[in-house]
Amino acid sequence: MEIAVENLSELTRKPTITPPQETVGPALAKAYAKINKEVRLKGFRRGKIPQSVLEKNFRDQIQAEVGEKLVQETYFDAVEKEGLEPVVHPEIAEHRFPEDGTFVYVAMVDIKPQIDLKEYKGLEVEKPVLVVAEEEIDKEITLLQRHQAALQTAEEGHVIAMDDVAVVDFQGFHDG
Repeated sequence: MEIAVENLSELTRKPTITPPQETVGPALAKAYAKINKEVRLKGFRRGKIPQSVLEKNFRDQIQAEVGEKLVQETYFDAVEKEGLEPVVHPEIAEHRFPEDGTFVYVAMVDIKPQIDLKEYKGLEVEKPVLVVAEEEIDKEITLLQRHQAALQTAEEGHVIAMDDVAVVDFQGFHDG
């Protein structure tokens, strides 16, 4: 497998990967054999279509299918071999089958940044001091008590006041 990596930026690499020809040829042959069994063309029996006719009619479809399969099989090996650490799935910028029977694809890969830690031990950090008044504490406690309080049924004749909870059954009629 041939791999050429171009540095586009500090975090982006562009590997151009050429899988071994020993894997490309059999993958193409297998794809053509598979489509030969499945497809029907006028004037040919199923499974008896010549390779040249299949190439003429289905070349783009087969190359896309085989290209995707070859990318899946070789991408992670190539990235590992080059020592790249991708953070997301690659974008396949281009793929092609040159006339020499090989397959070449170009990926755009975002990699982990290299972080060099500077001297951080011994740094002083100023912690803000928060001063809370007793009234604020009492106010929060009272608020928490209200929120956590259990509801009680009021005595007969109790007049509803502010902060009371009331359940009201209401029916409204219009014109009767």
